[in-house]
Amino acid sequence: MSDGSRDRIVLILMSRIEKHDHYYRTMWSIQFLRIARVTLKHWEIADAIAPYWRLYIPHRRGGSIVWEDRTIPLTPSKVYLISPGTHYATTNNAPFIKTFFHFTLHPPIFRCLSSIWCFPSLSVRELIRELEERLPCQQSPPELGLLLLASRIVAEFVGRIPSEQWRKVPADPRILDTIHWLESRFSQRLTLEQLAHRNHMTPSAFSHWFKRQTGVSPIQYICHLRLDHCARLLVETDWSLDEIASQCGFYDRYYLSKQFRRYFGVPPARYRNDQRHLLS
Repeated sequence: MSDGSRDRIVLILMSRIEKHDHYYRTMWSIQFLRIARVTLKHWEIADAIAPYWRLYIPHRRGGSIVWEDRTIPLTPSKVYLISPGTHYATTNNAPFIKTFFHFTLHPPIFRCLSSIWCFPSLSVRELIRELEERLPCQQSPPELGLLLLASRIVAEFVGRIPSEQWRKVPADPRILDTIHWLESRFSQRLTLEQLAHRNHMTPSAFSHWFKRQTGVSPIQYICHLRLDHCARLLVETDWSLDEIASQCGFYDRYYLSKQFRRYFGVPPARYRNDQRHLLS
């Protein structure tokens, strides 16, 4: 599995600030965690929640997603997009084949409601065909051509998500700078006073401003970044929980386990086993 350090495609989007009637550039990036084609004989997961996006391209019937008391068969003529934090189960009644992407969108301030979308794949049929031709000979990290194809497919379907299902994009560009800064330092010991000083505010004013922009407090946001990184390390490494806690900025494994279960709904050990089963 790639470490993802080279697997990032950057998109520049223009966002309008209504209050000031001008435009500023917002940098989005798609980071691919895994791109693969697999044949699955057993696909039984009770809760497949993950902190990253998933995109499924089924090539043969047999697999299904169970979400909100509905069973959704995976159909070869469709593409399935699953947002981070979505609770769903998986099952299959026969071996089946699918290509899948695991990816993240940055900055994480642009979050979507937990949901699953199903789209016809006709509009990207040629892109999928070319992607499938490149996949068998891929090594880690993937070549740029494959990443560009995958990013075009992702952009096609992420762009179809209704605007009301996205969290409102903050109008203050300072929040984007703060988010980028936190993304590279979340494992460090950070205080509210330190963050407030960096933004030339009092701690109280900064806390209110940050929550108004993001919907969560600064401390909650940092904790979410740490937990998302912890979830990746559980799947991508064989590190112990003590090592992961230290790497992610938690005091000890017990506090990490408590926060992880509250955030993902399952303990770290079960999450690791379930996610590795999904990737096997």
